[in-house]
Amino acid sequence: MKHLVLTIFVVINAGNLIAQSSKPDTLVNAIWDGTTWQNHSRIINNYDGDCRLKTALNQNWDVATSKWADHTISMYSYVSGDYVSEILTQLWLNNSWINNYRQTYAYDVSFKTLNTVVQTWSLDHWSNYTATSYTYDTYGYIDSVLTQLSYNDIPFQNNSLSINIHNSDGALEQTINQNWNNTTTSWNNYSKKSFIYNTRKTIDTAITSLWNQSTGLWQFNTQFVYTYAGTGKLFFYINQDWQANQWVNHWQYTNSYDNYGFVSNVSGEIWDGFDFEKYNQNTYKNNNDGTINQHVAQYWSTTINNWVNSNRETYSYSASCLLPLKLLLFNATKNNNKVHLYWQAVNEINSSHFTVQRSFNGADFTSLGDISARSTAGISSYEYAENIEKITSDKIYYRLKIFDKDGSYTYSKIVPVALTAYTGSIKVYPNPAKDQLFVLYKMQNDNKAELRITDMSGKIIYSNTVSKNQDNGLAGINISSLSKGMYYVLMITGNDIQRTQFLKQ
Repeated sequence: MKHLVLTIFVVINAGNLIAQSSKPDTLVNAIWDGTTWQNHSRIINNYDGDCRLKTALNQNWDVATSKWADHTISMYSYVSGDYVSEILTQLWLNNSWINNYRQTYAYDVSFKTLNTVVQTWSLDHWSNYTATSYTYDTYGYIDSVLTQLSYNDIPFQNNSLSINIHNSDGALEQTINQNWNNTTTSWNNYSKKSFIYNTRKTIDTAITSLWNQSTGLWQFNTQFVYTYAGTGKLFFYINQDWQANQWVNHWQYTNSYDNYGFVSNVSGEIWDGFDFEKYNQNTYKNNNDGTINQHVAQYWSTTINNWVNSNRETYSYSASCLLPLKLLLFNATKNNNKVHLYWQAVNEINSSHFTVQRSFNGADFTSLGDISARSTAGISSYEYAENIEKITSDKIYYRLKIFDKDGSYTYSKIVPVALTAYTGSIKVYPNPAKDQLFVLYKMQNDNKAELRITDMSGKIIYSNTVSKNQDNGLAGINISSLSKGMYYVLMITGNDIQRTQFLKQ
């Protein structure tokens, strides 16, 4: 089917470029029948007194009766403010609501998500379906994501594992996806996503590689190359496929913006071997606060040489529930003896100012200065520069303290900046491990290093020399003979010792 249909009913659309200021109340989806728009489905949101989503009712259009018919309803429960603890979804069947599925969430003390569990209703009880577990590094970034599956009430079994590697500035540099092999009871590489950033720390290139089991090597598969306008907004991006040892164009997507700086059109073109040809487009009519009023999806007909309607979404909003200021972007870049902070915000109607804060340990922050909010509709951009010539710390951390006019405030994410040369990183998985341990390493300035395992007393259990480009920086170690307990993994070069630990089961 030669068109693209986007169905969204959340607070961000068009690739995280648009942030809503009001909470969506109703979304009506219509389909083009060739001459007119016909109702298809709608979602009606209901909020509690704290403006938290309470229920989401999904209805389908009944052509026979020309009325909306209930289909599903999702009910939200919360823990400690705005953190969702459960989403219970029921299905309308035989004139009554029956359980269908539910999602439960668990958090750590700082409310980072630890795991989510999806269960389906089976006759008279909840039956496990999927479990997703998250681990985090010392800076609070997601380190790994483990997905497990369960069928017919059997215990959860491993399914897939994603391992994230962040660079010294905290930006995601690589994600390795693995699938669980039940025969060998081990993880097999499947795909790898690598990200290259520009000087503003927005993505320049994203490359996906697939693991070749026969050669034991990564092979290019697809890449996205992004181009930005002078203002930093995404202008267009190209999707290419790896064919015959070269990148070949496949898709191109181009963004247009309205007067408030929000995406108004995303046009998709397909490569025909010579140039890009029109394929589909998504048009957005936005309100001046960035909320979507209407979204229309169309595809290009070569028969009539014109755009043909496909799907339309119309939004309405709850006037009593407004979202607070939203940061679209916050990053820090070191340039010689200065660190430049750059951020973009939307929904600043009730905002007062930003306080820039710095820390040397990621926990204790001091204020550097205030930047007044512009308190206007649309997207606003801000910059702040600090001279770090006299700072001797290896790494510094920045965050924003964002004040509303009533004196209330919230904090942005923490952005780290490395002041010394980045020497590499090591990561181990699975953790805990039973028979096989994989060590993922990266060396920047050295060609060789010693990979070592010690017990907690420092006794050397394993030692081997690895090279910079050996096996794509992945070492497998047989640990089946080790006793159960905690162990250290060290990578030692002439100038650096990096250490992590794992649990032997």
